[in-house]
Amino acid sequence: MSGTTPAAASIGRSIAPVLAVMTLTLSLDQASKAWAWNTLRGAPGRVAGDGLVSFAFAFNPGAAFGLAASHPTAPLGFFVAASVGLGILIRLGLRAETPAMRVAAGLGAGGIAGNLIDRLIRNHPRRIDWLREATFADFLEHPTAIADAIASQHRYLDIPRHGVIDFVVVSYGPGRTWPAFNLADAAIVVALAWLVVQTISPPRHRVGRR
Repeated sequence: MSGTTPAAASIGRSIAPVLAVMTLTLSLDQASKAWAWNTLRGAPGRVAGDGLVSFAFAFNPGAAFGLAASHPTAPLGFFVAASVGLGILIRLGLRAETPAMRVAAGLGAGGIAGNLIDRLIRNHPRRIDWLREATFADFLEHPTAIADAIASQHRYLDIPRHGVIDFVVVSYGPGRTWPAFNLADAAIVVALAWLVVQTISPPRHRVGRR
């Protein structure tokens, strides 16, 4: 006699595809970023095919496509927003009525998780002249490092900078390129578009009903 209730079994069937797609998306994203970190960092960019797509390392402390990268409260804001978004998508996947919406929820959750992990583990320091380039936020966030530089009479120091690895660059005209992005960004955009389409499209069982 099984101890699994119908409700628990239903939840298991709902969450399984969400977690599967999320895990696959997250794995591909992290593998591609590891490749970019080890291969493209400090190296010339690589052009694929006819030049429509190229690969060049970029470190992004901002949002997707480099938005709001210089705002002093950006890291905390992005972390909170990503955590909330991840929870919403997983909940949406649990409540989804169709396999397509579960796949979309898993795709978006995997993308958000990939960028969230980057913000926790990726540190690409920036070297600054503290006398000329340090911002008020730098003094608030790294007072010890700046104080040590002042005490040792060193003008330059490396400020820790956490962010996301971007490396895909798409050209859409002569000399025109879309801001660099990564697989997680692409997964999030595709997932959101997919969810919108699924939301506004009539369910199949209603099509043809009068």
